[in-house]
Amino acid sequence: MTGRALVFSHPRVIELVKGSFVPYAGDQWYLHRQKDADGEFFWKVAQQGHNRELDRDSTRQGLYVAAPDGALLASDPFRPSANQFLALLQTGLQRWAARGAVAPAGPVPGAPDRHFVRTPPPGSLVLEVFTRIPDRPAPEGRRWSPNDAVARDFAWVLPDEWRGLNPVFRQRGARQPAPRSLLLRLVRFHLLDNVRGEAPAWAPDDVRTATLDVVVDAAPSDRLRLQGTARLQALGRLPRGYDARLQGEVTLDRGSRTVRQFDLLAWGEAWGDGPYTRGAPPGRFPLAVAFSLRPTANGTAAPPHGSRDRDAYLHPE
Repeated sequence: MTGRALVFSHPRVIELVKGSFVPYAGDQWYLHRQKDADGEFFWKVAQQGHNRELDRDSTRQGLYVAAPDGALLASDPFRPSANQFLALLQTGLQRWAARGAVAPAGPVPGAPDRHFVRTPPPGSLVLEVFTRIPDRPAPEGRRWSPNDAVARDFAWVLPDEWRGLNPVFRQRGARQPAPRSLLLRLVRFHLLDNVRGEAPAWAPDDVRTATLDVVVDAAPSDRLRLQGTARLQALGRLPRGYDARLQGEVTLDRGSRTVRQFDLLAWGEAWGDGPYTRGAPPGRFPLAVAFSLRPTANGTAAPPHGSRDRDAYLHPE
């Protein structure tokens, strides 16, 4: 994922893509399964590309350059090289020019496959989630590593959960548990070492301990402290784990009964690899995961990675 960021931040790549293409980034996990116009167009293009010999259940990840009618112009597995990507784009442009100047008709839009629509329940909060391995020496003097990356995701806080952050008692020192469903969603689906790629969610049995309390530091302030711990461990062929402290603040607006601020930091020590995140630092290493309330004026957020299994994500218990 970081390789993609490096390639797509190259000035020549930006110039060429903006000037000569209609760029689209999609999650092939969804497109692979959708029974709608988007899914049909994806399969039409992908079955002409570099993975066309694979069985239908196999991934079709990669880069595709296609005409509006789905004719493939170029494709390749992603390579973390701006020069190779530029060569792919040039090949696509040359083949497009050879077809003539008239653009063929594209697919007719239709209703999306409702089984793969992922939107938060009405009234939910959306958090931005950033994960990194801190305290690594600056890349100067050594080669860049995927462990230098910053992973990004989004998290949902359901209406009953953010309302449940409001303490029953407001006197100084009062403490109450945060809603259990919120805690388990953040722990199982977001306290992950995903800086090198897609990390699997923690299974319910992997959560050895998890606590998160709402603490009143000063009354009648609406700024409340979040405090807790999490201990996660998965055994088996690829053992991995994470021991973390949780610390943060939430600010409630009692007048409008909304949340104005939500900041939470998980920090501690992780270990081990996931099946798609090989190359973790040896032994136990620091890992930090930060959650922050997303500005609502910032466009539509992508669905959380963990919401592919929507029922499990919404009901992590």
